[in-house]
Amino acid sequence: SVYHVDVKVQKFEVKADASSRDLQDVHTTIVVNFSLDGNKCHELIKNVGVNFAQQIILPAVEEVTKASTALFPVEKVIQERPKLKKDIEDGLKARLSPYWITVQAVSITNITFSHDFSRAIEQKQVEEQNVQRAEFVRQQAEKEGQRQLALAEGQAKANRLLQESLKSSPEVLQMKALDKWDGKLPTYLGSGSVPFIKLEQGKDR
Repeated sequence: SVYHVDVKVQKFEVKADASSRDLQDVHTTIVVNFSLDGNKCHELIKNVGVNFAQQIILPAVEEVTKASTALFPVEKVIQERPKLKKDIEDGLKARLSPYWITVQAVSITNITFSHDFSRAIEQKQVEEQNVQRAEFVRQQAEKEGQRQLALAEGQAKANRLLQESLKSSPEVLQMKALDKWDGKLPTYLGSGSVPFIKLEQGKDR
């Protein structure tokens, strides 16, 4: 039989389940871009068949992903995703090259965890956000307190300067007295032995 074999770059997607080093479930979606050796692909078809992706690539991705993921604690799976991807890619290149399958690139398009662990991660993130929010509020309150203190110190300094100026400047005292005067003349005027004279306001002579 004659089979048409595509030697251009092809894509194969696998949903692979694994466990982290601390035995947490890790569910990944791995995309493998690969190509076949045009000079040797007939050997692959002859020995494995046209369904080589399911028979060769699929189990290779599952096994390499399990082995690579098991090297990482679950919290590092996301943080060190590029390293995990490289480990899987290197493992697949070594695993598939004997079958004249060249791995061009590997991508981890999705990573999820067990429901319980996902909830724990969400709770931890909420707690961290609350701590950050509380710290922000504390810093803002501290800044406001410093601002109020600076204002109070500035006002106290201004008051001291004003008091000093009042002591040394009688004119300022007079101005203050005039500021407080209600505009009414006193009812009686007089000094020394001169009798007080009552002033009548608002009457014509």
